[in-house]
Amino acid sequence: MYKRVNVFLGLALSIWLSSFLVVTNGHQSVPELLEVVRIHIKGGQAKELSKYFSETVELQLLDQDRKGYNRTQAEFIVKDFFSKHPASDFKYTYKNIEKEEFKLAIGDYTYPNGTMRVTIVIKPSGTSYSIDSMVIERK
Repeated sequence: MYKRVNVFLGLALSIWLSSFLVVTNGHQSVPELLEVVRIHIKGGQAKELSKYFSETVELQLLDQDRKGYNRTQAEFIVKDFFSKHPASDFKYTYKNIEKEEFKLAIGDYTYPNGTMRVTIVIKPSGTSYSIDSMVIERK
C-alpha cells in the first residue's frame, strides 16, 4: 500500500516539476508565451519580460524612434517605461498567431493617465519563440 502511494507521489511530483521545465526552457506554445508576456507587462516586470526578448529586440516607446537593443539594454529601457507609466491593466485586443514566419499581438495598456496601444511581434528562435519587436504608442 505505502509503495503505491510513494510511487504515485513520485510520479505526480515528476510531472509537476517537468511542467516548470517546459515553461522555463523556452519550448512553450505561442498562446502560453503570450499569456506570460501579458502577465509581465501588466505587472511591470521588465526583468521577467526581457527573458522572452530576442537577443536583439526592436523597441519604440511613445515618441521615440524605433531602434534595436540587446536584451539587457531593452530590459532597462522597458523598466524605465514601466516606472514612469505603471500599468493598471493589460489586455490583448488582437492576436494573429497563424503565420509561420511571425506572430502578432496588439493590446491595450491601461495606466493612470489613459490607455496606450502595445504591438508585439514574435518570431521563431530555434525551437521556441521570442519577442522580436515591441511598440508602445499613445492611442
